[in-house]
Amino acid sequence: MGKFIHSADWHIGATCTVPGITYERQLEVIDRIIDLAVERNISTVIVSGDVFDVDEPDPVIKEAFLQRVLSYDRMGIRLLVIRGNHDTSTVDRSAIRYLAHMTDHGVFKHSVFAERTQYVRVGDTIF
Repeated sequence: MGKFIHSADWHIGATCTVPGITYERQLEVIDRIIDLAVERNISTVIVSGDVFDVDEPDPVIKEAFLQRVLSYDRMGIRLLVIRGNHDTSTVDRSAIRYLAHMTDHGVFKHSVFAERTQYVRVGDTIF
């Protein structure tokens, strides 16, 4: 079976977090998850929804996350991200919909942001 790291509920940009915790700090923690994956020769990080705390985060937060995802993708890290209850939106330009659209158009070489059900094989496991 392929190795992977499972995570969820990042809630980047949450306004109800511990005082002093900023989205920059949240992104640093995500960087550390990626660092652990690299150190342990794990190429897949699964995120079970709620990447952001709201369906349409501040554009600065959204862009900072996108740049990190593009960087991880260039490193060969595969992020598999499914939509969570905070990612659900009727807004056409929600952050998760935007990232799923980028997935559908081949922007990411390795990563997959899924707004709807789809299956991805990691080693001998299908997610």
